[in-house]
Amino acid sequence: MKIIVNGIKIMTDSYTGNFEREMTAYCTGHIGDCEVGIEEANEYAIDYSLADRVDQIPDGHGTYRPVVMDNNADNLIIVFEDDYIIPENEIDFIFMRAIEYGKKNDIEILGVDSGEFILKR
Repeated sequence: MKIIVNGIKIMTDSYTGNFEREMTAYCTGHIGDCEVGIEEANEYAIDYSLADRVDQIPDGHGTYRPVVMDNNADNLIIVFEDDYIIPENEIDFIFMRAIEYGKKNDIEILGVDSGEFILKR
């Protein structure tokens, strides 16, 4: 099955299944139903709000999360509302936060991309 998500892809040098929820919380302040990343969400810069635009989708167990792993497991995608065109300043902000998170956790951030992504489930 394929799904299409609108979002920001963060490309890394590491398997993102080890940190995708924590990095997303650090970059956006958003956590999913499982509450993984709550400590990182508390470090989020509260003066910059993405609260109205970050979306959540269910994983294979029905747990809603604001992030999915890309088909390449070294990339993660922060999910935004379907019809939201993500402005450059928000992309830049998330990229900056991802780099900060990467430095703290020995993860190299290779770049970001935004738009619609087709994922295999």
